[in-house]
Amino acid sequence: NACPQCGPRLVLMTPERQVVDSADPIGAVAAAVKLGNVGAVKGLGGFHLVCDATAPDAVERLRVRKRRDEKPFAVMVRDLVDAEEVALDEEGV
Repeated sequence: NACPQCGPRLVLMTPERQVVDSADPIGAVAAAVKLGNVGAVKGLGGFHLVCDATAPDAVERLRVRKRRDEKPFAVMVRDLVDAEEVALDEEGV
């Protein structure tokens, strides 16, 4: 639940923390991620880092920044059908 007058509100920012005027901050981040960029979404528990998991350069950039050479990242998908397309079973198939 949120107050329509006092928020919370979405704000789009550059890596240098400059506010970017955007009528659709979520759409702007989604477009940037589709272009291979890495984004960060601030939540209650910290920041959620996002990139296109099918873009090797973006994943590598995120791994270098987070110093996570091998530890797996969480993968977000729309639904179970999409999860089945990207997931491996116990035998790695």
